[in-house]
Amino acid sequence: MSQFSLTPFDVRLPKAGEDAKSSTTVVQPDLVVICDTSQLDEHGSVGSPTLIVEILSPSTRNKDLREKLQAYQQAGVPEYWVIWPEERMIMVFILNDQHVYEAPAVYLDEEQAPVGVLPGLVIELEAVFAE
Repeated sequence: MSQFSLTPFDVRLPKAGEDAKSSTTVVQPDLVVICDTSQLDEHGSVGSPTLIVEILSPSTRNKDLREKLQAYQQAGVPEYWVIWPEERMIMVFILNDQHVYEAPAVYLDEEQAPVGVLPGLVIELEAVFAE
């Protein structure tokens, strides 16, 4: 079963001792992939999504690269993509065995970016950045 939402979608990332209702960390990513449908409810999702993608803009750049990066790492989001539209670049953060994001892999506009959490899926960046 797949579910598609074009409206704001809350992702609640409970910390230790919090439940879904008391979670103080709530984000609205630009794109989220959730493979475990048990995480979905009428308010969005609870827990670590499989993949989160944020598209940077001047007004969100610092939040996406600092606050959200830290929140996603603490919540155990396995893969976090940051798209830089103006630079035609994608940074891919992968959570390692110590639950820390490694230095990001960087892919440019004419390259292919493999989706680590979905083996076999490769994104053609030329199509992503096509005008």
